[in-house]
Amino acid sequence: MDVSNYKEKYGEPKTLEEILNYCAFLRGVRCLEHRTLREFDWFVSSLIFGKTEYKYTMTNLKSKDPKSLEYKLTKRTAKDALKIYKKYNHIYNPCGQDSLLKYARAFLKYCEKEYGYNDHG
Repeated sequence: MDVSNYKEKYGEPKTLEEILNYCAFLRGVRCLEHRTLREFDWFVSSLIFGKTEYKYTMTNLKSKDPKSLEYKLTKRTAKDALKIYKKYNHIYNPCGQDSLLKYARAFLKYCEKEYGYNDHG
């Protein structure tokens, strides 16, 4: 099933559950898998803590050797979180009763960009 067929069958995702299910579909899993929830958790954490988390992570690395695998992976993860923060935080800085839904909408935009879908098909 492609994206247009998905939206014909299920409609435009509006609720938190619909958005997360659609993101799971975009990621190539049939239903809401734990990996999609894990990525949503990482995404929201990046939105909230991305800037300070990057500084903290890079300051407190166990291995200071830039050639070590731990250093490379930790730095990459921290940089990815910082990119999410910079790209989406100023637009989706939620406050109020619908903040989780706002995070989900930001995650939807991220998934559409990250996994290759755009409005032009």
